[in-house]
Amino acid sequence: MREVYVESGVGAGFDDGAVIWCFDPDLWGHVAQGRSVDAALRTWFDEHGPYRVVEAIEGDEQAFARDLVPAAGEEVARTLAILRTQRERSLALLGALSPSLLDRDDPAREMPHGTLAHHPTDTRRPA
Repeated sequence: MREVYVESGVGAGFDDGAVIWCFDPDLWGHVAQGRSVDAALRTWFDEHGPYRVVEAIEGDEQAFARDLVPAAGEEVARTLAILRTQRERSLALLGALSPSLLDRDDPAREMPHGTLAHHPTDTRRPA
């Protein structure tokens, strides 16, 4: 049985939705989402089986008590691997788009699409 953490009233896959988190190493970085806590928990159960809710928080920009525990070496390594993979995927997606599409300036947006997409992918650790 997995220990899960429930976050509700957050903007994630849905406005005012719910996200189910787990800190187990084999599910590091995986979540289940839904329009409600019940829907997110059903998705979790369908994908990962039985669970026990150990903590629930409400609202964006909150933290579980577990989030305040310093990350262990394996957790840091898994997180860096996920970030590396997602950066590579983002760069591949950006590379497939034309400069004119990336530089399109939609007056209804605060930031051009390309700038928004490049922001998280253009960070590098100094050599």
